[in-house]
Amino acid sequence: MIIFQFFLALSFLVSSADANTNSSEELGFLQGMNFLGHGYNAIYANPLVGSSSGGGAPDGLTRGQSVVALTPSDRMVKWNGNDYVCPAGVDCDVYSTCSSNSESFSAHGAKSMQESLQKGGGVSVGGFFKAITGSFTGSRSYTSTVEDMEENWSQYFYTQATCAMYHLKLQDFSTEFSVTDAFKNGVASLHLETDGTFYRVIQSFGTHYTSEVMIGGQFTKQDTFEQEYVERMESEGTDMELMAKVSFAMAFSAGGGYSEQTQDQCRAVYDDKKSSSTELYVGGAAFPESHSVEEWYQGLVEDESVAPMGSGMEVLPLSELLTSHYFPDDANISAKKAKMEELLDSYCAYLGEKGLVCTERPEDKIPPADQIRTEDLDGGPKNWVAAEAVIGTNVYRFGGYDGDYLSTTAIYDALLGHWDENSVQALPEGSSSRNMGAVAVGTDIFLFGGYVEEDGTSSVVTKYDTTRDSYAEMEPMSKALDYVSAAAVTVDGGTKIFYFSMYGTYGYYGYFSYDPATDKHSTIDADLSDGHCLAASSDGSELWGVFGTHLNTVDPSTGSKSTFSDNGFPSSINGVWIQCAMTTDGFFYFLTYDGIWYMDTNAGSEKKWYKAGVVPSHHDTYYSAVMIQDTLLITSVGYTDAFPTTPSARLQQQLEMEHSEDK
Repeated sequence: MIIFQFFLALSFLVSSADANTNSSEELGFLQGMNFLGHGYNAIYANPLVGSSSGGGAPDGLTRGQSVVALTPSDRMVKWNGNDYVCPAGVDCDVYSTCSSNSESFSAHGAKSMQESLQKGGGVSVGGFFKAITGSFTGSRSYTSTVEDMEENWSQYFYTQATCAMYHLKLQDFSTEFSVTDAFKNGVASLHLETDGTFYRVIQSFGTHYTSEVMIGGQFTKQDTFEQEYVERMESEGTDMELMAKVSFAMAFSAGGGYSEQTQDQCRAVYDDKKSSSTELYVGGAAFPESHSVEEWYQGLVEDESVAPMGSGMEVLPLSELLTSHYFPDDANISAKKAKMEELLDSYCAYLGEKGLVCTERPEDKIPPADQIRTEDLDGGPKNWVAAEAVIGTNVYRFGGYDGDYLSTTAIYDALLGHWDENSVQALPEGSSSRNMGAVAVGTDIFLFGGYVEEDGTSSVVTKYDTTRDSYAEMEPMSKALDYVSAAAVTVDGGTKIFYFSMYGTYGYYGYFSYDPATDKHSTIDADLSDGHCLAASSDGSELWGVFGTHLNTVDPSTGSKSTFSDNGFPSSINGVWIQCAMTTDGFFYFLTYDGIWYMDTNAGSEKKWYKAGVVPSHHDTYYSAVMIQDTLLITSVGYTDAFPTTPSARLQQQLEMEHSEDK
């Protein structure tokens, strides 16, 4: 209750005596003109959902007040047989028939849902901010949809049709409109030293205002599928988004212009397999049962509760109105504008501090370990000594060797058990080919050192951006390193990468750190000359490694080691391409030429190595191994094997090993 009283404290800003709050009808404007220049809250917005089950204004507009004051002009427009006034500084374009459009998009989690609303929802965000942090995540409809996706591992497909009656736009650079008295009062209440005064104005008026609206109707069909089914169909080459569009077109008209064969395929793989379907409306009248576009248009014309569609709407940051043109007597207006621009992007964090729902950087939930495919896997790239890193349920593989030095890349989908050797562009010229260290930080992958055919051991550091499929050359290492082992750990609130060369058998070259935020390397005075490999705990809080024959914890900043167990490794450790990784429940896995071993880092007195199995003999000794959702993925020379490391899998493996030893 305190929170809502806090936000409602702005009631003094709204005056019923405002001279510029006359209705659109009283001023002779087209219906819905009041939504132009209206406040829009991007955090609470969902352009697919109206304020009521039958339509109405899209979520986001209902969380704001009018900001721009429109005045009549002598320009008239005719629509539906009547004359209407087009306000000063506004473009009014009317349509005599339905101007319709359809599109499709999909989402399977928090991040992909936000991205779908940004791309497919139709709202264009202009001005200084392209999209503020946390956009859409405070919307109840967004939250409930994401919860269903994550709880039931569902994937949603959206197909959308729009029917526009008229288009309203504030003219660029026009000086013919002003701001409302309520907004003037709000800006007058802003104090540069008090962030709360800015947040109260944002909460009352919105993060943005509408500079362009499309009045009409928007119909969105939301179809739900099991995510496993979607992944299986897409792995077989079925474009599910295309099937959604075909299904939607078939509903609009008999067959939608598609062949009988296409219609039958659509029914078999799409219509007959969806678990549920929901209709969402924004704007005026609902889509008619007759599926007639002409009838829909007439229903919109006759509907008195017209409203903007989520699609075709452009919004601009509220801060763009804080200028001397609208506030000529405010000596601090430029400083207020700069302050609001600064605080708009921290608005989501502010809401979180107040106990309200807003997610600054939503992420798609990673499926549980039992969703990871462990059988019927693709063979994979036919090379070895390649660098690999994991993001989500994808493994990215770079370079390698097959008799030639390779710049090839590949991506592995652990849910489908499928390698794609065409989606990631090849390593750039000058990058290493083999023996690189690879570490994922966020959506970026950093590649360290390795070996270049022409130049030998390399000091090159390359960053791969998985969101843009692009590379960037970073600050090189101070020394050229081959067979690099690297891990990312959280230090002093930030992520740093720590690395050394596993080539210690042939000489020790040092222990180093790299800060991705500053692109700077540091040399750490520590003796890790007996080191085999490094691995970080799953939460990035601890650094572990095998040194000599013992498992050690490592202080990342100093390189000082602390022996975790007095029980040394029970087998010989040979070679320089040793792999290690950690599970989410704290088990350290160590892969050597003769076996797969593990130790429980949470163990009390029983600190010992257990042998879980052996690396299949079809692998080259220079295989790559990564941990993905508690499954070890081992790849080399055209083979891929998944080795589960869950508690039940460990128990089964231990029983099998003991049984074989008894024999």
